[in-house]
Amino acid sequence: LHRRRHSFPTRRSSDLCVAEQAVGRDLDATLRFKPVSGTRAQVAGFIFRAQSANDYYFVQANALDKTVRLYRMEKGKRSQLARKDADIEVGKWHSLRVIAANDRFEVALDGKPLFDITDRSLPRSGAMGIISQADSVTHFGSLLISPPQVR
Repeated sequence: LHRRRHSFPTRRSSDLCVAEQAVGRDLDATLRFKPVSGTRAQVAGFIFRAQSANDYYFVQANALDKTVRLYRMEKGKRSQLARKDADIEVGKWHSLRVIAANDRFEVALDGKPLFDITDRSLPRSGAMGIISQADSVTHFGSLLISPPQVR
């Protein structure tokens, strides 16, 4: 992954790191991260189906408010699709998993399912990457992406 600010410019207080050559729609992705510090946010997240810096889905874990949330960014406006309180400890490695298949999204933290929702607003393939926010200091480990298992 590498930063591509000229391809995905943003005015938000988020840092995007997008791999434009990694494109997919249906996926099973696990992001390993360790929140370190931050006074406004302690965020790690995964972006997928990105069409631009203003059009994508993302799931984020925030150790500051102890939540995991799934958002849809559409025309630069963020809409929360799901939220769940979660035990996210600063200084500890965590795994954030999202399975996206057609219009269904399952999200888990450290192997514990958090929510399972449907949304049809962005059915197209798109780029993938990672996101942080505000003054978050976060260490990112691995990002493993594979096709979702057929059920």
